[in-house]
This record gives sequence, C-alpha cells and structure tokens, in this order.
Amino acid sequence: MAGDYADEGDDSAMRDVCELPDGGLVAVGWSDDDVDGTRAAIWRLVEGVWTRGHAGAVGTAFSWCRTGPDGLVIGGSAAGATVTWRSGDGLAVEESGRLPDGVVRHAAHEVEGGLAAAGHLSTPEHEGPVVWLSREGEDWRWARLPSRGAYDGASVHAVGADLLVVFSGATAEQAWLISDVAGVLDGG
Repeated sequence: MAGDYADEGDDSAMRDVCELPDGGLVAVGWSDDDVDGTRAAIWRLVEGVWTRGHAGAVGTAFSWCRTGPDGLVIGGSAAGATVTWRSGDGLAVEESGRLPDGVVRHAAHEVEGGLAAAGHLSTPEHEGPVVWLSREGEDWRWARLPSRGAYDGASVHAVGADLLVVFSGATAEQAWLISDVAGVLDGG
C-alpha cells in the first residue's frame, strides 16, 4: 500500500483511519483545491491504492472516525459548526447531527459501552468544559466538568472500564476518573 491520495493541485489531509465492518480501510480528512475551498473527503483503500470517494460541501472537513456495527461515525465541521455524519459503506455519507453555535464536541474516543468526547459549551445554560457520552455516536448527552477553568481545554482517555477526563488550562490543572463508564452510558 503506497502512493498519492490527493489529486494533482489539491492540498489534502487524512486526519483519521478506520476499519469498516467488512474489513476495508477508510481514511477521513479534507481536500482543498484552491478554487472552491476546503471540502470533507473520504478515501477508501482499494487494491492497495487510496481512492477518493465522498467529497463534502465547500466549507466542510472531517477530523475523526470511529467504527460501529452499522458502519462509521464521522466527526468534523461545516461552516464553523461541529457536525457528525454516518456512513454504512465508507462511500455515501449523511449528516446525522449538527451542534448549535457555542457548543463544541471534539473527537470521539471508544470507551467501554460507547463513545466519549471532550467539549465546551458557551451557552446561557453553561459556560465551560464538558464531557460528551454516547452509546452509538448518534444520541449524545453532556455533563459539565467541575473545572475552575472556563476555556476549551479538556481531553478524554479510556482507562480499562473507566474514563479519565483531564483539564489543563491557565487557571487549573484537574483530572477526574469516571468509574464504570458503560454503567454511566446506561443511565447509572
């Protein structure tokens, strides 16, 4: 497996690679052709060659992917908003969620029982870092972090059956361990 994955004259980046349920490899990222601008892109490895499949609308970019039983959950941005997409085959992509202004969810990480992501809210309801949890990558819920910092500086890390959430900022360095994250995902 080797070779170019961008078309002549394109500035492209693969940001993450996932394995489809059928065993095929897919990479997600973006392509910028200097005429139209940045577009989300998916490449599929076919007979040792990266072949570009889906090209998103102008102003979109994919930044991460995770594999589930029904295909891919893909995260990225569109016109500055945090967006989640789904793909069953690594070729066709459909938007499955878009967060409102002031709400950010970063790359999802696999944890026991589902997915977790760090994020940030700047809304009347909450101002500060949050942790996002989802069983399947479609229905997400957030929980505020009891941080002394207000900016977007959290990260998440799977640790066995638990989830470590770390906040690093100018005003605080804090960490929390969420025990039995699968139980929390189940509503416990």
